[in-house]
Amino acid sequence: REPPRKCTPGVGVAGVGVARALSFNLVSGEREQGTLALQRAQPVATGRLFLMKTLARFSLLAALTLLVTLPILAWSGISLTNAAAWQTAGLAVLYSLFWFLLALGVNLRGGSSAQNALLCVGAWLLFTLVVPALVNMVSEKAHPVPSRASYLNEMRDADAYLETQKKTVLDVFYQKHPNYTRKSEAEKEWQDWYREDFAVMAFDKNFRDSLEQRYIAPAESQSAFAENLTLFSPALSVHRQMTALAGTSQQAYKASEKSLDASQKNWASFFLKKFEANETLTTADYDVILKFPDKVMAANVSSSSKGAFWLAVQCLLVGLWAWWSGRRLHRA
Repeated sequence: REPPRKCTPGVGVAGVGVARALSFNLVSGEREQGTLALQRAQPVATGRLFLMKTLARFSLLAALTLLVTLPILAWSGISLTNAAAWQTAGLAVLYSLFWFLLALGVNLRGGSSAQNALLCVGAWLLFTLVVPALVNMVSEKAHPVPSRASYLNEMRDADAYLETQKKTVLDVFYQKHPNYTRKSEAEKEWQDWYREDFAVMAFDKNFRDSLEQRYIAPAESQSAFAENLTLFSPALSVHRQMTALAGTSQQAYKASEKSLDASQKNWASFFLKKFEANETLTTADYDVILKFPDKVMAANVSSSSKGAFWLAVQCLLVGLWAWWSGRRLHRA
């Protein structure tokens, strides 16, 4: 029972590659072909003409993104009438917009097409590989989690400790339940064995849960700290929003864990009542059992849009940088 931890998200290369291909030579290509000066000589504002070309390329990029994303979602079994499908598609378009604006800003610096292409590839490596890796490293240093080997060793030691505590636990159990007679090993019947096992099982679970919490709590703190660094990479923003849409976020895990524990307690209490009353299962009991859910449904968690929000902020920041690069080039 381990909560999801932060990780380096897998990022689709195709959409980013198309964004770079459509925008890395938006200005430099015109300059190198000699058509930029000709366009400036036309009775149309250069800025307006450039804006129209930019919008046309981004519209093509957005259309290609939707053309790829929506069929894949439908093929995966997600209905296109589902809001989550369109949120996912919108997130893909927004992610493509970030890379398009970044490539546009690189273009407006005034370099050659080859330089622009190298800078765009370098930015992709920085934001999708280097920054997430650094976020993981910083999170691990800020909130270290004990090693898995240490956790397993403590669990093995717990077996020995619980065995030494078994007699004490049973002493307390028989004091609380004077209606049960404590018998010797030779006198015990199968009900006595199970009754004692159930009594020890509760103590065992509480003790092991306390051990697990010593590892789970730091892991949750580490994950929460990593989420606070989402702003530094659009890949992290996409990862955060996609986990929220998929129901695999930290909040969804915690909610589902409670639902799972509640279902386990319901099942256990049903059979324990029968056991303690020394009753056998009847036809009516089987009808009750058949009504139990065959699986634990994921708990409803209010959808979070923090990943999409931070991605929108990143698009705004890179858009302002592109605008500033364009103004700087125009003044030059």
